[in-house]
Amino acid sequence: MQWKRENYVLQAFLWAMVRTGVYRLTIWGDLVSFGYPEAVAAELTALRSTNQAFDTYYAEAVLARRELTDSAAQAQALGALPLMILWATENPAMPASQRDRIAQLQSAVAGYSSNSAVRYVQGASHGSIIGNEQYAAQVTAAAMEVLAAQNGGMLTAPG
Repeated sequence: MQWKRENYVLQAFLWAMVRTGVYRLTIWGDLVSFGYPEAVAAELTALRSTNQAFDTYYAEAVLARRELTDSAAQAQALGALPLMILWATENPAMPASQRDRIAQLQSAVAGYSSNSAVRYVQGASHGSIIGNEQYAAQVTAAAMEVLAAQNGGMLTAPG
């Protein structure tokens, strides 16, 4: 339950930053540091710093999280449905005490399908996994591999 309290505090802080316009001043630098080109970072800043964008994110990612978590917990038997699991290796905000738990979850999720593969995007963080061109290429390659496996093909271990 502590994670929930901490999340609510963070969301309230972000809500205040969006409503006062402070978020617009900080998000651009974050996006650039994640590897987005400056022009793209400017467009994403304009989009993500609006009240509507924040409210939509909050409704979908925070309020619906419990329902999504419950649904995901029931999706543990996927048969041979292709399942690609991507993990960013860098998460400086994650306490060391949670890293073991995440490693356990990574192993458990891979067992949901008999046709699964796990990819670690070395050096990527939650924000840079799509913003950085090198990491985004790995995400795209993984998605293409899943699409190719839709007709009965098997995902393979990286090699």
